[in-house]
Amino acid sequence: MPKKISLVIVDDNPDFVDLIREALEKEPDIRVVGTAFNGLEALAVIRQKKPQMVLLDVVMPEKDGLEVLEEIKTFPEADKPVTIMLTAIGQDHYIRRAIALGAEFYIIKPFDLNLLGKRIRQIYQDTTSLSNDGNASVEGHTHRSPSTFSREEVEAEVTTALRDISVPPHLTGYQFLKRGIVATVQSEKGFIPATKELYPSIAEEFNTTSGKIERAIRCAIQKAWTRKEQTNASQYFTYAGKYKSIKPTNSEFIATVASKIRQRLKIEGP
Repeated sequence: MPKKISLVIVDDNPDFVDLIREALEKEPDIRVVGTAFNGLEALAVIRQKKPQMVLLDVVMPEKDGLEVLEEIKTFPEADKPVTIMLTAIGQDHYIRRAIALGAEFYIIKPFDLNLLGKRIRQIYQDTTSLSNDGNASVEGHTHRSPSTFSREEVEAEVTTALRDISVPPHLTGYQFLKRGIVATVQSEKGFIPATKELYPSIAEEFNTTSGKIERAIRCAIQKAWTRKEQTNASQYFTYAGKYKSIKPTNSEFIATVASKIRQRLKIEGP
């Protein structure tokens, strides 16, 4: 039997922790060995359980995720887990700070729970060369560059996604969302800072302001999130049905849909 990846989940929302645990229990090579709901509990559980990986939220009581990362940096090298930040905060400075403190990856909520196990295996493989020593199996797949696909092909995928999520096509924000997701799918990193880069580029194309782009996208997402006829959104936002009141931010929406499309097209990850 392949060795299981031991993992600790840290988030201040118990329902969300249960949701992640339930999803990961279906993965044959991942074992959840502990959970915590604030930064102090997280450090205690990590020290006790010595997991190979940690899913860590940013905003928490007692100590936030960045403070936990700072503490983990002081651990003996053999006890330092591979850390994935799992959070609704997508601002650039938080991402840069988390990576500087040793986080290996940053997943923005909401995300597709069905892909979480696969992403955990990929990140663990990349950071520990696990596939070379035979301790665990990683799903094989062929990656392709974003440039492999024409803009028309990507636009067709995005149009399908927006239809699945029931974004009203008559809204101005629909076109802005479409441009933003296409650009993100085609970017080499798979992520474009919304305020600094994405909104200004769309605003220039449509001869308007970044503020209007942001507000129009927000309106389109709000409309889509509350439409009763929405049936396929769970393909992209796995827990949309359970947590209907939790609307994704603009950045979260664009990043999540783009990530799903990149996975579908087997575009190499950031």
